[in-house]
Amino acid sequence: MPIILGQSVTFAATALAWAGCGAVGVPIAIHLFAQLRCRRMPWAAMQFLAESYHPRRRWIQLEQLLLLINRCLILVILGLALSSPILHGFTIGSEPNAGDRLVCIILDDSLSTQAVGLDGETRFGALVNAADRLVASLNRQDHVGLWLSSYPAGPLVAVPTREHKIIRDHMKALPHRFGRSDMAQALSMVLDSLQTSVRGGLYTRAEVYMFSDWNIGTFDPGHPPNSELAQIGKYAQVFVSRPAVACENVQIQELKPQRPVILAHPDGSVTIPVEVKMRRFTADAEDTVSVVRVVGRNVAGQLVTRPVEQRVTWQSGQLASAVSAVLEVTDQEVLSVVVSASVGLPDTDAIKPDNQRWALAKIRRSVTVGIVDVVSALDKRHDEGGIFSPADWLRVALVPHIPANIGGLERVRVVDVSPMELSSQALEGMGVVMVLRPDLLGATGWQTLAQAAGSGAMVWVFVPPGEVSSAWVDTMATEFGVDWQLVMQGDVNESASGPWSMKPDIRPPRALAMLAADWPALLGPVRVLRRYNIMAPNSGEEVWLRTSDGRPLLTHAGVGSGQVMFLATALELGWTNLVVKPLFVPLVHESLHAAVGSDVDVLSTQAFVCGDQPVLHAMWNNQSSLVHQTGRRIPLNRHEQRVRLASPFNLPGVYYGQSGKAMVATVNIDPDASNMNAIKPDQLGSWFDETRQWHWLNPEQPDHMRSTRNSRQFLGRPLLWFVLILMVFETVLARLCSHAERRSWFSGSLPSVLPRQP
Repeated sequence: MPIILGQSVTFAATALAWAGCGAVGVPIAIHLFAQLRCRRMPWAAMQFLAESYHPRRRWIQLEQLLLLINRCLILVILGLALSSPILHGFTIGSEPNAGDRLVCIILDDSLSTQAVGLDGETRFGALVNAADRLVASLNRQDHVGLWLSSYPAGPLVAVPTREHKIIRDHMKALPHRFGRSDMAQALSMVLDSLQTSVRGGLYTRAEVYMFSDWNIGTFDPGHPPNSELAQIGKYAQVFVSRPAVACENVQIQELKPQRPVILAHPDGSVTIPVEVKMRRFTADAEDTVSVVRVVGRNVAGQLVTRPVEQRVTWQSGQLASAVSAVLEVTDQEVLSVVVSASVGLPDTDAIKPDNQRWALAKIRRSVTVGIVDVVSALDKRHDEGGIFSPADWLRVALVPHIPANIGGLERVRVVDVSPMELSSQALEGMGVVMVLRPDLLGATGWQTLAQAAGSGAMVWVFVPPGEVSSAWVDTMATEFGVDWQLVMQGDVNESASGPWSMKPDIRPPRALAMLAADWPALLGPVRVLRRYNIMAPNSGEEVWLRTSDGRPLLTHAGVGSGQVMFLATALELGWTNLVVKPLFVPLVHESLHAAVGSDVDVLSTQAFVCGDQPVLHAMWNNQSSLVHQTGRRIPLNRHEQRVRLASPFNLPGVYYGQSGKAMVATVNIDPDASNMNAIKPDQLGSWFDETRQWHWLNPEQPDHMRSTRNSRQFLGRPLLWFVLILMVFETVLARLCSHAERRSWFSGSLPSVLPRQP
């Protein structure tokens, strides 16, 4: 049996321990005060008592001394017990040979373990060597299981085996992985194995060994696995490797095109604004310089943009930086652009794979816009001296009076739709539907528009000009499922003190972010004479424009895969001057950009992280495998008309469908995977205290894996029991020392120096 020797004691509340020690002076002072000499007075009765006391003086003094010591001990031990003392110790001796021991090894193979130490060895290599020494030192009859914590965590040898060579060979053959550490999931799997094995009586003892560098991403600091650790402590002793030292690392945290789907310019060119966010992990954070390079390629890997390079200067203590780049695509045949960003760093950078990131941008060469209006009314307005109708203002904004068909490309195609002929067939293929006469739509027409929005289209509803009923607003809100209401049903609101101006917001909504620099200047000249009073949720993403009194003017809401917008004024100069101000054209075009991405287009630009094993969209149904840019394949499994990866994404980069490079998916490294800040030992220890029996590992000595902190005994409760025993002893001793003649709980009696009462 191993022998546990105490080494040190710590207190959770040291002040209570000192208070208990100081309280010892109270019974001592009382005892000394009772021993003070008094003036002697001759008295016959007292002389008799003094003569009787003399033969028993030493015995009475001993009784008083025992009572004093006992009372002092009660106060001291009570103070120590309330201060929650913890005894730390160390173990000598070796474990007994036994074939009923289960050894569970959790090995961290996440990206952060690829960092190279001062000795030139990677952290992962050091962890594997320590685990290998442990397995080599085990008894032949011990059963060993092996789990890996890199996302997705899972067992490598789930069924414990006595073939230790298999475990050692598996560990030495492990490839590099690029996921984050999911230690909580690994612990949950080990707990399931312990509950099945130990509770089932297969093993009488169990030990869990955790080999990790314990970077910040290993556990979520806000949600540590306290419940799993507490449960594991019921079945096994836990041995934990010490956290690694933090080291310098710079990563590309995020690469994001401003829009996943981009509408080409009238001349066929495409502008792709890109933002690159970087993060630095270092203990020193000294001045350094890095170069960010952003480039765009087509699905065949050929350059379609000129590389953009920007120099980034990191100041001392700076931990985050961001750069913006604009890529120009002139090739009109390109429909998908794989954007890649890389950063050049000094040799002190700990992790290299996180210095590159990929994103996918889709290009729409054209979009069809339907205008729901009465065609006869349009013709009449054109015949009356060229006065613009609401549809004319939209046509001018959508197709400016510049060559709209350059190189055979029609960027925006406008189609007229009569409200009486509105149907699913009439709206087929339309990305945007602008409704100028909502008052002429019936319930079927609104249902058709709601179905179009649910399928990915944008429906933009405008107030019709003239004096018409506003009852259609409630029908619109009901069919689209939005919380928009008229304040005064059937009334058009006009300002009594002059036109309303626009409320100057600090920043535009996300969809209009391209207008942020000129946003206040664009809002300034806009005036509204008449409007509908609309109530809408108070959200910056729901209300795009407000008048100066705070009322919503342009509202937006998501509907299924699409969206719906409502302008609470008519596109006529008698209602607002918006149509003749600089805001109108960019407002229409930016809304058009926000609408061009259909459900399929947006999903096709979704980026995954290493370790994901997703169910792919139906557009991948005709593919049998995904091919990495290096040539490695991942088979696809079909289940219920959907496809799922047969194994997780293990390599970052670009994946293509096996039938060609038209289908593209990008996979990146989880930013938390290369967070090189380590968890502090005290914080890690506080989490593992939940197990009640955990120990630090000494990886250099596999025969004595426990270090000086491996034994932790909480002494508070035992000391409280000892205080209770002392109090009972003090009560009994005080009763005996009182020399009382009668005791209800003591059958005998002691001789008394006092005479019996008659």
